[in-house]
Amino acid sequence: MLLSINIPTYERFQSFSSVIYELALELASLESSIKELVQIVIFDNNSICYLEKERLCKKLENQFQININIKKNSYNIGGDNNIQKCCIATPDSDFTWVLGDDDHVVAGSIGCIINLLRSNQDDLDLIIVSGIGYEIHPELLKNKHYDSYYDLAKKAVKLQPHFLIAHTLISCNIFRTCRYVESEGSYYIESLRCRYGHFMGFSHMRGLVSGLLRNNKRVFIFPRNIIDTGQRENDCDFGEQIFEVYYFYFLWLLTEIGIRLDQVKIDKSMYWLSRGIHFKLFLFGKRLSIKDRLKKVLIQIVGVEGFAKIRRKLKGKP
Repeated sequence: MLLSINIPTYERFQSFSSVIYELALELASLESSIKELVQIVIFDNNSICYLEKERLCKKLENQFQININIKKNSYNIGGDNNIQKCCIATPDSDFTWVLGDDDHVVAGSIGCIINLLRSNQDDLDLIIVSGIGYEIHPELLKNKHYDSYYDLAKKAVKLQPHFLIAHTLISCNIFRTCRYVESEGSYYIESLRCRYGHFMGFSHMRGLVSGLLRNNKRVFIFPRNIIDTGQRENDCDFGEQIFEVYYFYFLWLLTEIGIRLDQVKIDKSMYWLSRGIHFKLFLFGKRLSIKDRLKKVLIQIVGVEGFAKIRRKLKGKP
């Protein structure tokens, strides 16, 4: 199999049914010899509407004569874990595209992607696609082929650092399946849990980028919009959490490619990272203000000398 389009899904039957129907129409429009190179695999995270999704998939498979498989987790393993499952569950496919169940594919895109994969099958590791509304720096698109992800990252840091954050959206990456490093993704999921108390992050990018940086095969930036995120349901708001995670991921990536934060081009494309930094400073200032108020209260209760004794004991000093 040349390409496996793997879709993690949980509830959201309306957006899922729209996305899967669009994909079915896309594949049905391809020649039979090309259509056979692609499969769609659904990974349902134990949703209530699983049976409806299963019936829809079977109907579309029979109607359009395409390959659609749907699998259900025995329990909800969490969003990031389900995404990682999508990254590693089809090892027999040369390339994997993890597509969100609310990320719509622009008409005519699948055929273009298949042609690109077929013509560059031996020396291509990653295709980065963009969504409607996101403008990639012209200089990054000028040379659409890069010798490695390392080369692309070094150039993006100078021209448009936010590009390296923007393509953390799972649907933006069509990657050589064997490049994904499961242990790195799992480590990152656990790091997020320990650091922030939640699993919401870009564990798939840690697993993917770690593998890409260990190899030197080409990366291609697709010059046209492939996905449309404008039709998404606004069913969640992660608030300031997302800025913390952006910051955490981006600093890791800079370390991997040997770039200091003060060497990064700061411009309007750094909006998300700057929000992350400002949020961290806000939290730090908030903690300090709490400490100052606590200090004043303790001094009022035990006096200056009493407070000094408490500090010495906390520090283990006599």
